[in-house]
Amino acid sequence: MRTLLEIREYMKGFWSRYSQAVTIGVKFLITLLALNLINSRIGYNEQLAGILPTLLISLLCSLIPYGAICGILAVVILVHLWSLSMPVFAVAAIIFLLMFLLYFRFSPGDGILIILTPLLSVIGIPYVIPIAAGLLYTPASIISVIFGIIIQSILTFVPANETQLTASTADEIVTALKLAMDGIFRNSTMIVLIFAFACTIAVVYVIRRLRIANAWIIGSGAGSVVCLIILIIGGIGYDTNLNIAAAFLGIAVSFLISLVLTFFFFNLDYTRIESLQFEDDDYYYYVKAVPKVSVKTPKRTVKTISHGRGYETGYEPENRYRNSRDSYDGAEDRDSYYEDIPSDEDRGYAESQTGYMPGDTEYSDSLSDRLSDSMSDDLSGDGTGYEDNNRTMDLSGEDGFIDDRAGRSGQNRR
Repeated sequence: MRTLLEIREYMKGFWSRYSQAVTIGVKFLITLLALNLINSRIGYNEQLAGILPTLLISLLCSLIPYGAICGILAVVILVHLWSLSMPVFAVAAIIFLLMFLLYFRFSPGDGILIILTPLLSVIGIPYVIPIAAGLLYTPASIISVIFGIIIQSILTFVPANETQLTASTADEIVTALKLAMDGIFRNSTMIVLIFAFACTIAVVYVIRRLRIANAWIIGSGAGSVVCLIILIIGGIGYDTNLNIAAAFLGIAVSFLISLVLTFFFFNLDYTRIESLQFEDDDYYYYVKAVPKVSVKTPKRTVKTISHGRGYETGYEPENRYRNSRDSYDGAEDRDSYYEDIPSDEDRGYAESQTGYMPGDTEYSDSLSDRLSDSMSDDLSGDGTGYEDNNRTMDLSGEDGFIDDRAGRSGQNRR
């Protein structure tokens, strides 16, 4: 559960940082899918159904509100219907005129529901629309959902009857007009879906507004049951082509999606409910506080560690002691490590004896041999080093390390 909460917090943070770009991308994708659906069903105007116009319209719609996107998609549908038949164009124009009059009057912010209803009908889960509308919107969203169902009915009816809808004479035009009106407005399947979705939105909205624990989950479940019951009754009492098994599966998937919406938008911890009471000069207040479920995401902090004092003069102690097991690897802490850094006087002495400066590439490899040659008179009998009163030099190490922590006033120094 904590992992899911962390994912939610990460997604919320991502949305807060890149909401504008994500919104543009989502609008482009939704418009592209909607245009592909329209072109595949009623793409009678070949110029408008091409790839380039589709992409250009999608790019334009990614920068405008959903209400304007609905208007552009309505124009695209009307252009295609005009290419097919005048009667069906007239009927669709009347429907879109009523849609925009009611839409802008009651639910101007629910345009996405009009677009998503036909899209989700294609994949068999349009039932998520009324549940989500009841959770996230107001009952006025019923208007948007109804017009989404009507548009889906048009996109289904027209390609199935395009031969009868084509008219050239006056009698054929009248016949086609009557057929279009009967096919759209007397569609029993569409009427049952409108009634079921309207009731679902109302039930979900009323229950999720109640002051009870898990109101969103209970409302989603109750709305799903109501929707399924109405569809079953409508399928039995009217001549509909609804598949009850497919509807049951779609409603179950829609309920699961509603749980995801609840997790992201209304996730409360009902185990920590607090009842508060306070007053002012005029009223007593009784408050029931339910905390939200939240988790703090771990924050990574990067610490910048400054270099040692050897870097202040350009001298890198790591190069000096890279191969020295006795000093660098054996240092117990930082202080003991820097005790082994030679002073400027020792550096000058080493240069005078060997011709190399500490830190040179060949210094560590040749130091022992060069010091042995220059101090051969002072070496002890075993060839491992020499001693004076104040200084000890050890040349027995494999890497030629100089132990120079004693005094620097030796009498035998050359």
